Amino acid sequence: MRGPYTTWTQEEKHEVPEVYLRRFRGHTASEVIEHLHARNFLTLPIPPTYTGSLQPMDLTVFRGFKARIAEQFRAWYEAEVASVLRKADRKRRKAERKYGARLAEARRAGLPEPQFEPPRVCTNVDTRAKRMRNLHLQWVLIASVPRVF
Repeated sequence: MRGPYTTWTQEEKHEVPEVYLRRFRGHTASEVIEHLHARNFLTLPIPPTYTGSLQPMDLTVFRGFKARIAEQFRAWYEAEVASVLRKADRKRRKAERKYGARLAEARRAGLPEPQFEPPRVCTNVDTRAKRMRNLHLQWVLIASVPRVF
């Protein structure tokens, strides 16, 4: 076994990777299958009623794979949140500069001080299926590569 979901066998001095896929729509999407086949992966479906028989593999084989996928997601999500917060901070600073200019102008003209209105900023990370599908595929491929300890 070389990483969860994948096995490697020696055949005439070259390795053939096998990927076992559940009937999860993200795994069986045509883009995913084409991507794997383009990289010479052999895709093998796991029958829907067979999952219970493979449960021990969840504890032994798939645990490391799932941990590596989670590690990839956490790193990606952390970077995305940092990026969203940086954008929000830039918008706020820009609004504060504009407010400072309006405030100085109002004081020079003897007008009442204007109200500061913080900008409305979307702080949501884009986790739509269209975006996540491609990221998930990248993470699966990265997680399938064996680690040397």
